[in-house]
Amino acid sequence: MAIAVDPASIEERDTRVVRAHGVDVGDLLVNWLGECLYVLDVEGFAAKRIEILSATWSPGGPGGEPLRLHCVLHGEELDRQRHNPAELSGVDQPTASVKVSDEIAEIRVQIRL
Repeated sequence: MAIAVDPASIEERDTRVVRAHGVDVGDLLVNWLGECLYVLDVEGFAAKRIEILSATWSPGGPGGEPLRLHCVLHGEELDRQRHNPAELSGVDQPTASVKVSDEIAEIRVQIRL
């Protein structure tokens, strides 16, 4: 989110809830980032901090429930003059990747400007 708005310019005055799901970790990541961009672009809310409330990282249940992510964005209403947001057009699904090993997760995403 720091690509869109400098976090140093944002005050934590309000929150927004973001939920996403996906069939694999890469899909979940892209869908979640898409939801965060929606909050920025459509709702006009700039996030400074992200709090993960719950995450399901492996499919479960009959038919393999999708992976899920539930977060709270802490920030404030977007002020275009003060925050000077970058115009982002979306997340490039084919280039998104997540590699997890032991305690390290490497995430790569290409954001379209």
